[in-house]
Amino acid sequence: MDKEITQIVFLGNPYHMERIRYLLRKRIPQKVYFIEAEENNHREEAKEMAEKMRSELEGNLPRWVVEKSEFTAVPFFDFTSAFMKLISIMHNEIRQDRDVLVNAHGGSVIVTTAALLAANATGAKVCWVEPESWGFVEMGGHVSHMAKGAKGIKEVAIPISLGVPEGVDASVLGHIYSRGGTVKGRLSAITEDVGLDKLGANVKKSSSGVVKLSKTLGRLRAKGLIETRKLGRKSFEIKLTKDKGEVVGKVVSLVLEKSI
Repeated sequence: MDKEITQIVFLGNPYHMERIRYLLRKRIPQKVYFIEAEENNHREEAKEMAEKMRSELEGNLPRWVVEKSEFTAVPFFDFTSAFMKLISIMHNEIRQDRDVLVNAHGGSVIVTTAALLAANATGAKVCWVEPESWGFVEMGGHVSHMAKGAKGIKEVAIPISLGVPEGVDASVLGHIYSRGGTVKGRLSAITEDVGLDKLGANVKKSSSGVVKLSKTLGRLRAKGLIETRKLGRKSFEIKLTKDKGEVVGKVVSLVLEKSI
């Protein structure tokens, strides 16, 4: 039996409506996340345009799909915040055994890139709709090259990864993320909190755990994922770095959750 489909649709550029409609028709979803730009809170015209796009698209969907669908805002020009929100949406839907399809049209370059990498990390699929032809459209006094019509769907393969840590490095990074991105205290106390079993099969004593944790923190710091600060003679603050550490920490936490 085929899985239910959840589609993610960006409500940013009305010139892509034909391609957005095409994917909704050809890969009929049971649920749609209509995503508008969070920045629209300060741009009334853009907000009205997003609501109009949503209304037109909902008119092409069965009522029961519309009733299950959600309308939410994601930053279109802040990669980290967009990635965090999108990966959470994808992960939650996939956990419910649904296929997640991201429509690659309608969003900014930044939010679309965030969606591509979030899909890569979760197993969601990104779909590009092939146009029937290419033409020119005048926008704001400028002439732009623009797709016309729609005639086919291609799934976008993403042959790169975020370089997510594995093994002990992942366990420690995931632990820091689960504590809000910052842990403080003596290394012995942090070692106990992480758990000796998470630091390796051969780690049986607290003293060896502290050594293993110290080496692990050194690797994570060298990769630019954490920063450390001494608070006292034996006390430390360990914090995820902004953007890189936070993003990779989020991915690691989801990977660890799936493996439980």
